[in-house]
Amino acid sequence: MGLFKTIWAKIYHPRVKYWFRSRQIMSTRRRTLYEIDKALHFNSAITDSVWLREKGFTPGGCAADYGALLSIFKVLNIMHPEKTLEFGLGQSSKLIHQYAKHFDKFAVTVESDPVWTEFFRRSISDSYPVNVSIHPAEQVLYKGRKTLAYTQLDSIMEQGPYDFVFVDGPFGSKHYSRSQILGMLPDGISEDYCIIVHDLERYGEQQTLEEMIRILTAAGRKPVVRLFHGEKSHVMLCSQSLYFLTTV
Repeated sequence: MGLFKTIWAKIYHPRVKYWFRSRQIMSTRRRTLYEIDKALHFNSAITDSVWLREKGFTPGGCAADYGALLSIFKVLNIMHPEKTLEFGLGQSSKLIHQYAKHFDKFAVTVESDPVWTEFFRRSISDSYPVNVSIHPAEQVLYKGRKTLAYTQLDSIMEQGPYDFVFVDGPFGSKHYSRSQILGMLPDGISEDYCIIVHDLERYGEQQTLEEMIRILTAAGRKPVVRLFHGEKSHVMLCSQSLYFLTTV
């Protein structure tokens, strides 16, 4: 057995490690290609947009990637939601609040950091307002697991139900990430709804997605679900009446 372990460590084990590393590199390269493709599509899609006047975006890092921005633009452009709720202030907010300003629709972004909010407001044009509601991000328990979620959302719920919800905050958790979305289902969304959850490459968001599907299905509002890939991954959940949003 000792000889076998020595042979495995010197010959096979390095090869296995190299194989896994090669897979990781391939996955990274594939995501980069996906992101380039989404960037080209996004920039083409917004070129002639009447309502998107300010077209400067800096995706990536902690912000939404081009894939998510493209999906949000398509939803806003095709669905024309009356009420939009966004969790987490960032690049996506530039799309959502320009849309709301142009079409005189309601949109609100939930954010926990007033310093970041002030910095963001200074960085954008004064041509459109950004409706931000500051709420604490706190550790809560969901099914016995600790998760970071926005809390004290009664005032947000009172302004619903929402047609379109984008979930990209607060910072992710290992389990049931961004679980505040679960607390607003099903009553916090309209009969005809679309929800996008960002960072689906992470296990915590995958758990939250499973719970969302379970809750909506139990309420007789089973969603149509599609996963999208770019630099990061995101998922779109739509009511059966809006299934076509997952196909465009």
